[in-house]
Amino acid sequence: MKTPTFAESFETLCIYTEKCGMDRMFFGDSLKRVRQMAPAFLLGNSFPELYFEFPLMGDPSLSVTFLYSDLERNMQIDSPLAIGYDELINYIADTQKIYPDVGFGFELDTEKTIVPPVAVHFEPRNNPLLVTRFFELLGEKERLHLYDDMRKSLPKNWEPAYFGLFRERPEAPLRVCGYLQKDEVISCKEDPSHIKDIFDKVGFTAFDQTMISQITEVLRIEPAGFGYQFDIYPDGTMGKIFSIEIMLKERSEKSIRKSFEKGAALQILDMMRKYGLAEEKSRLLGEFTFERSVPVELKDGSLAPFHLGFRPKWFKIRWDNTKLVPAKCYFLLQAAFEETFF
Repeated sequence: MKTPTFAESFETLCIYTEKCGMDRMFFGDSLKRVRQMAPAFLLGNSFPELYFEFPLMGDPSLSVTFLYSDLERNMQIDSPLAIGYDELINYIADTQKIYPDVGFGFELDTEKTIVPPVAVHFEPRNNPLLVTRFFELLGEKERLHLYDDMRKSLPKNWEPAYFGLFRERPEAPLRVCGYLQKDEVISCKEDPSHIKDIFDKVGFTAFDQTMISQITEVLRIEPAGFGYQFDIYPDGTMGKIFSIEIMLKERSEKSIRKSFEKGAALQILDMMRKYGLAEEKSRLLGEFTFERSVPVELKDGSLAPFHLGFRPKWFKIRWDNTKLVPAKCYFLLQAAFEETFF
């Protein structure tokens, strides 16, 4: 067997979701649109970090995010949904050679039949100076102060790690995101008023005491990692949505299945079901974890193990104007040679 192309690897993983029935339960017709549109976005010297995002309640639907870590200059996306990004891709390719941890990507919202142009994702990590040029190339210079003001208002251990720009959504919010350090998680759990203090510092007002209590309940889930998301509108006002991402620590198929049986994943699902954020079918998510290694022939004729994987990576819990709304789950799709893949 020859080494599969990115498109072939992606299609193999999509076929798996059909065979296991996950497409009918969680993706619906969106999967067809993803299979048609995604190959044009499979750029880079390695398979992108690729995520399927889907709701755990309501009608099945799917969005897909592509994150790139090793782009080259003059790589292009042949899609009418991503026009005008050539210069930005060249900038990211040059930047990643200097700062390898910098990330960049696109999100396709394929929930509806008419798919809007992509949203963009940027991970400057600890390099805030890169953000200025990014916004300039994006043609969104006026957004820079929104990100800078937010970054400066957030306290230590809440520094933003990445942001997304959803230009086709109503009022086109800038979504600022970061990860909570362990000490900060402990502080929030031990003193819920600390969360209120953070909200006050950044100007987020769409919360009440019930919401604060629910956030502390989420942060008590172990073992897990946590991220946060705020929305900022073009006029500088904060959106009414606040999100917590709960990241699973487990990586292997065996450990993930165990987590859904009696670990952090089970705690997450029990809590979400208690608040009506996820349907009963969400208990099956661990069973959909997939990992396989197959020998493929390299250019020199030798064989090497090629790995394919499909696993739950994190859940997102959201509050909209203080009220909990249906949760989402994110599955990571992988295709690589690395032995440390799983």
